Formats: sequence, structure tokens, C-alpha cells
Amino acid sequence: MDYNKMTKQQLFTELDKLQCRIDKLEENSNKQNIADTKLIFEVLKKREAQYIDLYDNAPDMFYSVKPDGTIISVNKFGAEYLGYLKEGLIGKPVWVVVYKDDLSKVRKRISEIINKKIERSELDFRKVRKDGSVINVHERTQLVFNNKGEIHEMRIICRDITDRKLAQEATKAEVEKYRTLTNNLNVGLFRSTPGTKGWFIEVNPALIKMFGYKNKEELFSINVSDLYMNPDDRAKFDKTIQKKGFVKNQELQLKKKNGTVFIGSVSTVVVKDKTGKAIYYDGIVEDITERKEAELAIREKEEQYRTLFNIAPGGIMLEDSNGTIIDANPAYCKTVGYEYDELIGKKVHILAHSESLARVDKNIKQILDGKILKHIEKSVRKDGSFSYMELRESRIILPDRKVGIICVADDITGRKIREEKLRRLSSVVEQSSEGLALTDLDGFVLFINNAFALMHGYTPKELLGKHLSIFHTHEQMPAVKAANQQIKESGSFSGEIWHVRKDGSVFPSLMQNTLFNDETGNPAGIIGTIRDITEIKKTEEDLKNSEESYKGLFNNATDAIYIQDTEGRFVDVNEGAVKMYGYPREYFIGKTPEFLSAPGKNNMEEIIKYVQKAFAGEPQRFEFWGIDKNGRVFPKEVRLNNGIYFGQEVVIAFAQDITERKKAEEEIRKLSRSVEQSPTIVEITNLDGNIEYVNPKFCEITGYSYDEVIGKNSRILKSGKTPEETYTTLWETITSGKEWHGEFRNMKKNGEIYWESAYIFPLKNDKGEITHFIAMKEDITARKKMEQDLINAKEKAEESDKLKSAFLANMSHEIRTPMNAIIGFSQLLSDYQLTEDEREHYISLIQNSGNDLLNLIDDIIDISKIEAGQLKVFKSQYFLDNILSEIYDSYNEFVKTKKDKTGLKLKYNKPDGGEKVVIYTDIDRFKQIIRNLISNAIKFTDFGLVEFGFSTDFNKKNPQIQFYVRDTGIGIPKEKLEIIFESFRQANISDTKIYGGTGLGLTITKKMVEILGGRIWVKSTPGQGSTFYFIIPYNPVNISAGYYDKNNKKTTSKIYNWKNKKILIVEDNDQSFLFFKSVLKKTQILMKRAISGNEAIELCKKNDFDLILMDIQLPEMDGCTATRQIKQFNKNVSIIAQTAYAMSDEKERCLEAGCDDYISKPVSVDNLLELINRYI
Repeated sequence: MDYNKMTKQQLFTELDKLQCRIDKLEENSNKQNIADTKLIFEVLKKREAQYIDLYDNAPDMFYSVKPDGTIISVNKFGAEYLGYLKEGLIGKPVWVVVYKDDLSKVRKRISEIINKKIERSELDFRKVRKDGSVINVHERTQLVFNNKGEIHEMRIICRDITDRKLAQEATKAEVEKYRTLTNNLNVGLFRSTPGTKGWFIEVNPALIKMFGYKNKEELFSINVSDLYMNPDDRAKFDKTIQKKGFVKNQELQLKKKNGTVFIGSVSTVVVKDKTGKAIYYDGIVEDITERKEAELAIREKEEQYRTLFNIAPGGIMLEDSNGTIIDANPAYCKTVGYEYDELIGKKVHILAHSESLARVDKNIKQILDGKILKHIEKSVRKDGSFSYMELRESRIILPDRKVGIICVADDITGRKIREEKLRRLSSVVEQSSEGLALTDLDGFVLFINNAFALMHGYTPKELLGKHLSIFHTHEQMPAVKAANQQIKESGSFSGEIWHVRKDGSVFPSLMQNTLFNDETGNPAGIIGTIRDITEIKKTEEDLKNSEESYKGLFNNATDAIYIQDTEGRFVDVNEGAVKMYGYPREYFIGKTPEFLSAPGKNNMEEIIKYVQKAFAGEPQRFEFWGIDKNGRVFPKEVRLNNGIYFGQEVVIAFAQDITERKKAEEEIRKLSRSVEQSPTIVEITNLDGNIEYVNPKFCEITGYSYDEVIGKNSRILKSGKTPEETYTTLWETITSGKEWHGEFRNMKKNGEIYWESAYIFPLKNDKGEITHFIAMKEDITARKKMEQDLINAKEKAEESDKLKSAFLANMSHEIRTPMNAIIGFSQLLSDYQLTEDEREHYISLIQNSGNDLLNLIDDIIDISKIEAGQLKVFKSQYFLDNILSEIYDSYNEFVKTKKDKTGLKLKYNKPDGGEKVVIYTDIDRFKQIIRNLISNAIKFTDFGLVEFGFSTDFNKKNPQIQFYVRDTGIGIPKEKLEIIFESFRQANISDTKIYGGTGLGLTITKKMVEILGGRIWVKSTPGQGSTFYFIIPYNPVNISAGYYDKNNKKTTSKIYNWKNKKILIVEDNDQSFLFFKSVLKKTQILMKRAISGNEAIELCKKNDFDLILMDIQLPEMDGCTATRQIKQFNKNVSIIAQTAYAMSDEKERCLEAGCDDYISKPVSVDNLLELINRYI
């Protein structure tokens, strides 16, 4: 029996059997042969010792306990594990090793085991060692019964599970941490079943919210495909992921629960079981709708700026320091009426009006001295007409580096005409002897002139915003309401209305009210004129009550008076009527009003009705168009009243020529319409700057309503961004009676800042006293932004010119320096007195200079392709450590050979497991990034350390690899950290002179990092060194083929023997052919040459070549075309392309044409021989 293979339970059982046998032997010892008994006893004792040894040294704790809890045995391992000797525990209560917080739980469990006689049980709890340390244990207990069925003892196996407990708790905390993380992410996470339909298995809150559902249960009840705007997209998505195993950043049109469509970026991976079967999809969804809209807006903005000069709505013109026009945009040409070619080369003086001509040269001088001018000038167009131009002129640096002038011009002729018209109309209104008022449809005063206000005993300021009811007593309101009703029905009212003054006195008035419409044709308010007819009424009353004074009053009345009989014929007229028509009095007698009517202007049937109503005692008022003796047609206002004329019942007609009033009303109507509909802001204030009127444009621009600003001071628009000197100058100007032009940076109601161009002038009464101020303003925010954009563009262009000048200077230096070495040392090689070491040294210098020149060309080509958007990426999979190790080896040898870098060390660091990291990238671009950064670090570090390496972070939702290159060099000033990645930049322009370089290396590096999907940044302290970091995304891949292996090193300096092999060299350049011929001569290979593609094809038809070395740039037919044709009739021949275009896409083009491999010029001898040997 092999005890070593027994379980612990089996060992316990065997021990019990052994003990029973010993007991039986002892009982029978007197009955059996004593000798045999002793022999058997010895054997059993020996086996017992074996069991005890196994028991003591077992890797778990074993002990036995009486039912009362006393320890009766314990194995050696168990006692020592708890920090005791065996003797120190036996006889002690088991509770001494139970942790106090678990004591009650253990007691309760033991009591339950004993009371219920539970044969086997298990329990997890904590024990305490002798040194006080606590451990977690798992105990299994087995009851042992005596022959009477009573519990004899409890045998216990105890195992330490502290590590497992800690791991469980850590796992639980980790799971909870990731659950919290996923629940708080702003992007949607999901797990779904595979297939074209698909069902969600799990989602996070962000995904539920993104699709507009209440909870995950709602989302679980629908197919995933139902969330696609186009169900076919799901099928394509599933096909792609099944094929590739993942989908990354696929943009899809998705729909929410309410039907809203949004653009989502979806990345998903397939999770498979051991058999390779897809079991579910894990994915991320991000709502990129706003980002896509922002990208579109940015593209549109960029396009706008590119055409800013040509499409600018305002005129823009450039002139040199002599005032000669050198450029102008279409808007400027249109403004001045000239074609572009007609303007260029002309003096700006041709555009100046005679009134402005004297100021042109003076203005040019001031601008060239640095002053920015804003002024209004009178200009002459090509056709001789003149216009008013608002000019903003400043000094600029022209492309030829000379000083010039930029002029932004706006044609404000229309505004000037409107301003003059407003001034004239305002003067008419203010100087009118009749009261004029403008109200809204509800009867609230919008505007009122001095005559109206004085007539009622008020000032205009007191009446603004007041209701018309303050002009009438309670008794007068029925007549007022009737008049208002007539206005609503017919659009106008003309008649007598009694008014009340501020002091309570009343007076009769003659009112003429008319509705006026807004620009849409809808009623907007009422224009009214009023005339105090107290004297007229008094005259009429006197006529009725005093026949004695009739004649005097009749003939001296200022109105024309007509007396008509019941037939409507004139009985008498006064001198006023004679003067009005130019006929003698007797000419009127016996005639009817039709005789005085202007043809087609009056409805005579209506006139007869008015007369009839007057005879009935109903006073009438109406307008009548007459024609005088000279044929002048004019309007008059007629009032009819019945009366007695020398005992005869008559109608007395009072008429007044209202031609001037009509003109005034029309002027008021035009004024109101022009102000209300004006595209210019109009604002009228009193002498304190309190607003009495604003037009709709004011409300539209500022965001304030009419009621919010009336009575408020203009200061409500102040933003605090206009200098106080501007306001001081403004008030000094307008209070002195002069006009003021200027600009404000004001603030709208919503806090938005905007620019205004303002023209402010005082309004005077007939005494020359200033009564109001009128401001005409225009929102010029867009124009200001355009001007700032032009200035920014100009400054950027100037900065670019400086940088490019420095770049060209550097380029000249960088090209001439290696060329100087190449030419100089080539000449020295002809010296026959040179030692072999000197010759080898000169050749090495020529090769190094050639490499420097090649690197410079590569930089220029790379930045050109990057800026043109033509740099292509060709990704494959590589062991990262292999790439970086090779780069380290090459640079380490380089540093050792540099005499000026003897104090510099190079170090490469990689994380644990770094040799297993595989990246999926463009190896050429990646190596160029690392080499640029290392070369840069070595260039600016003379002693100390240059180290580089990488670290991995594969646990994030977006796994990535971070690289760094650190040096102890000169460092970079803080203010230069951003610009070093710009083209032609180094930390300091002087650095170029000290350290060399074009200033393109870091620009190329940054662009290439971004092309590979990463980002780059730098940290630096001047005098201590710099660290460049960059990250690129990590895409897990499985190495299968084509990976880069650093152990696959090239063998160099081999001796090749290709005797009897034939090669065709297709090369049109004699020097290049001579190079190939010289290299291949020692291999004994048979060579033929073709200088064009056509010749190569003919030679291949006549000869059986083992290899073709094909130049791509050939005359007549290029190498790619020749390759295709050769491969058509000889598919077995190997063709190696060779070209000076060292681009990844050039290589792809050659391989697609049928070339078997590719080598770029300048050609390395060892590389060339090894490549030929591979195919020949």
C-alpha cells in the first residue's frame, strides 16, 4: 500500500484502523503467543511511526478536539504554523487560536455540530497566531464516535486561505471599479449576440441615454438592427466584423427611440470560444453628430477665408507709398466704376472730389507715419458722378517688403442722402405751426412736435409714451371713440374734436388723422395733425349771433366763406373765396360747387348729400379739390353748417386751402415711413441723452423692445469697451451744434458686444436752439471682423515671409556644406601622395556628406507631400523591440565615431515583455519619427545621456504605446515649446547657425505621428535637457508573415561569382551605368545595357536574361510600362526597379507594375549585391 498517494481523509481512516488493531492485540496478548504478539506489535509500531511522520509534516494543519473544545492532538506543521510547539497547544481550549471577532460564530457552529451530530462539515473563519497576526482558514470537521455511538472526538483539517481571500476581495473591488467606470463613461458600451439582427446582452447607462430609452430592459427587447437607419448597414457591418474580427471607428447613421437620426462612431470586436466560434460582440458607440457638424463648419470657414479678399462686400484697395493703386477687389472696382485694369497703376488722386483733393497727400503722409485714419470723403466715379466714401486706412508691408497702404472703403452715399432727408423732414416737422403727432394703434404717443405740445401746455418729453386720453375730458370721450372707430373702418378721420390742456382749460380743434402701414402693408400706427380753431369757432358763433357785424366778419375772415341756398347754388361769397379762386364775387352767384370742382377729383353725389345733411342741422366736414381761374388744382377743407341769411335758410360753408398742410402731412408720412423702414438705426434723445424715439431697426439689433428703452438713457448700451475720451468728444461736438462721426463698441441686451458706426447731429427749432439729438447708426460688427481677419492674414503672411527667408538661407547653407565636402575631398583624392588611411578617410567624408545631402532632400520631399496631402501610409506588423534595437545599434556606433560627442552615451529602455510587443504600422514612417527625434537629441547634446524607449498601456478602452526620447542637452525655453513643431522653426533662429538643419525635422515628425493616428508633445527645462513623447494606437495582431526580424541581418562584403549569368541594365544615365558596371565587374556577370524602355523590350525578346535592373524614369517609355510588357512574354525573368524617387507609394507602383523588388538611389553597393544575389 502506497501511503504517499493517499488523501488526508484516507490517512485518517487508516490511522483509526491501526489503532483498533493495536487495541485488539493488547486485549488478546494474554491469549496468544507472547513472542508473536511482540513481533506483530513491533511491525505495527513501525507503521505507526510512518503515519505519525506523514501526519506531522503534512502541508495542512491537523488536530483533534474533545467535545468540550480541548485540543488533544495537533500535527507539528499545524502547531508551528500558528507559532506554537505541539506541547504548547495540547490541553488548551481550541478558542485560544480563534480570532475574537469570529469566536461566537465558531462556538455556535461547534455546538450545532455536536448537538445535531453532523458527521462532516466545513467552515471559513479567522485564526490568530501566537504573534497576534490573523489568517483566514477553511476547516473541515469529521466526528469520531465510540462503540456506544457517543461523540469521542472531532478531527479537523485546517488550510490557510488568506491569499485566496485577499485575491477574492481584490477581484471584487476590481470588478466594482470597472462597473463604476463603465457606468460613468460618456460613450456607449455594449455586448450583443452576433448576426445581422443581434440582441443586446449588456449595455451601460450612456448607451441607453444615447438611444433615448428608459432602461436596459427596453433596449433588450429590440433587435440591434432596428437601431440602424438603413438596415442594410447592419448586414454590411456584420459581414465586415465576421471577416476581420473587428470594426474600428465605422461611422453609421443610427436612430433613437423617437426616430431622431444621429451619426455614431462604432468600434466592435468579436469574442470567440475555444473552437473559434463567435459567441458575442463587444463594442463602443460614440455620438459624433456635433463633431461632424463642427468639421463641416470648419471646412466652410476655411473656404470663406481663402476667398475673403475677393468676396468681401466692402471695397478694399492697396496703394504704394506714392499713392499709386497696386491692387483692388471687385467690390472696390464696382464702387468707383472702373475696371480692374483701368485702376492698377493710377494715382488715388483720380478718385478724389475737388473738395477732398487737397487732403489726399496729407492723408498719405499721416498713414505712412503710422496713423490709422477713419474719415468720410467725397469721391468721383469714372462716369463723373460723385459718392460719399467712408474710408479706413492704415499702413501695411507689401509683398515686396515695401511700405504701402490698405484702404477699406464703404459707399455711404445712400446713408448720407437719408441723413440729409431726415434732417430736412425733421426740420419741417419741428418748425410746422400745426401740431403733429405719431401714435401706435393703441393710442400711445411715439412722436410729437413742439407745436402739438405747446398747444396743450406740455413739453414733448412729458408726452412721449403717454396715452391720447390725457388730452380729453370724460365728456369728450364719446366723440373721440367715434373718431377712432371711423379711423379703423375707413383709415382716416377729419373733424372737430374738443381737447383739454394741462391746466384743465378746453379748446376746439380741427383733427386730421390717417393710418400708416409698415413695410408689410399692415397698419402700424396713426399720423395726426391738429389745429386750434378757437378763433374760427368764435367767428362762426359771432356770425350766428350778430347780423350787425356780419359783413365785417364775413369779408375779413381768413377762411373762404360760401352761402348756399336749398338748391345748392351760391348766394354769396366772401373775399376769401374770391382770393382762393381768382374770380370776382358776382361770378360765383347762382353757380353750384360743381363749377369749382377739379375734374375727376370729387364725388359730386357725395357733396350733395353733405349739403342736405347740413340743412338738416348736421354739421359736415370734408375735403374738396378745386380748380382756380389759372387752372391750379388744390385741396381745401370744407365745413358746412346750417344758418339764416337775411331770413333765408341757407348752408354756410367755411373753406381753407390745405395745400401746405397736405404737403406737410405727406412729408410726415414719408418721414415716418423712411424712419420706420430704414435699414439704419435711428435714435432720438432729449438734451440729457434720454431716449424719446427708436425705430424698429434699433430693436432688431440691440434686442431691446421699444417700451424697454423709451425714457432710458443711451448709456444702457455702454459696454465699457469704448474709451471715455470718445464720449467726451461726442458731447463736446454735438452740444456745440456740430455733427459727430465715430464708432462705438456697444452691448446688446443679451450681453453680446457689437460695433456701431454712428452719425449724430443736433436738431434745432426755428430759433436756432437745440431741442433734440438724432443718431443714425449702423451695425458694422461683420465689417470689423473682416478688417481684423485681413490684419491677421497680413501679419501671418509677413511672419511666413520671415520664416521662409530664414529657411532659404538655411537651405543654402545645408546644401553648400555637404557639397563643399563632396567637391573638395573629391579633388583631394586625385593627389597621388595621399596615404591609404587619408584616402579612406576622405572617401568616408564624401559618403557622409552625400548622406547628409540625401537626408536634406528627403525632408523637403516629405514636407511637400505632407502639405499636399499626398503622403500615403503602408502598414504591416513588426516586432517593436527588433526595430528599436537596430536603431540603437546604428546610432550607438555613430556616436562612438563622433569626436565631438566623446562624453555622450546612448541608452535604450524597454518594459518587461517588450520583446513580444508587435505593432501594426508603416515601418518607414515609424523609423523616420524615432530617428528624427534621436538625431535631434544628439545634435543638441554634447555630453551626458540620450535615452529612448517605450511603455505600454493595454488596459484602456483605447490601448496605446507611448514612446520617449530624452536628452541632457541645451533644453528649450518655455515660450518656444509650441512653435518648435512649426515649419522652418527651431527653438531660436540662431540655433540654425550653430547646429545646422532646415527647421523641418520636428514639423515632419509631428505630421507623421498624426498620420499614424497619434500625437506628440515635449517637456523641457533650459540647460537641463528635453524629453519628447509620442503615442500611437496599439492594434493587437498575430504575427504570421512579413514581420521585421532584427536577427535577419544582411551580410556585407561578400565575394559573389555569377559567371555565365546574364543581366540587362536599363539605365539612360551614363554615370549611373558606369557605377553599376564597376560594381558588377568583379562578379564576372555578363552585362548588356539598354537606354530606353523600347530598347529593353527588344533586347529581352532576343536574349534570355537572368535578371533585369530597370530604371523607372526613362525616355520614350517609362520603366513601369516596359516591365508590364516584358512580363507579358517572359513571366519568369526577375526585374528589380531602381529609382531616385524614394517614396513608399513609388515602391508600391513598381511592384504593381510587375517588378519583383525595388532599390532606391543612391544605391548602396552591399545592398545592391545582396539583392541581386537573392534573385539571380
